Amino acid sequence: MDAREFAQAAHPHSWMLVADNLYEQSVTLYRQFPSGKTTQTDGNGSILGEWPSSNRSTFLLAGFALENAIKAFLVYEHPQWVSNGVLARSLRSHALVALSQESSLIPWQKRGPAILSRFEQGLESWARYPCALSATETETERNLPPTLWAGYLGLMRAYGKALMALLQQGWAGPHGVSGHFDFQGSYLGAQPNNSVRDFPSTKAR
Repeated sequence: MDAREFAQAAHPHSWMLVADNLYEQSVTLYRQFPSGKTTQTDGNGSILGEWPSSNRSTFLLAGFALENAIKAFLVYEHPQWVSNGVLARSLRSHALVALSQESSLIPWQKRGPAILSRFEQGLESWARYPCALSATETETERNLPPTLWAGYLGLMRAYGKALMALLQQGWAGPHGVSGHFDFQGSYLGAQPNNSVRDFPSTKAR
């Protein structure tokens, strides 16, 4: 893969599509919350913790969906960050709050960090691995409360609406990579301005 092909692979539209796929899977898993649970007890049978069986994977997918959506904004705004066949150091971070603050185009700049920080904590510890790098950094699994889930859905809808609007305007990337996109269907829970169709598809023109 040469530098131009890499820039095409790292197109903000590509980041958005990955975010949408992860978002859809997180929604599917969240709907399974009532179907089973994991309970942790001590030797006396006292409950130490209890979580829906799909809690960890839902949290992880939602966090990665947020990360990919944020990076779609960053690549759109900073196309040089995917030039010369290498991702810029700024794009290699998983720190959701700090990443979001690198963009002047991202919506919910005041409300978003409170939501992002909750998912960031999980991505850095219990949601991805059974433990962090040290005891001081390790946290027990946290439940995904309805209020945080509602915040996640609202934030993703705002991201989806804004990203589609930007990509409809077009993007001029490095090495001659560019594109304008029309959208049909729902992306990140949002409908594009040009369609209310029920199935997802995109096309470059």
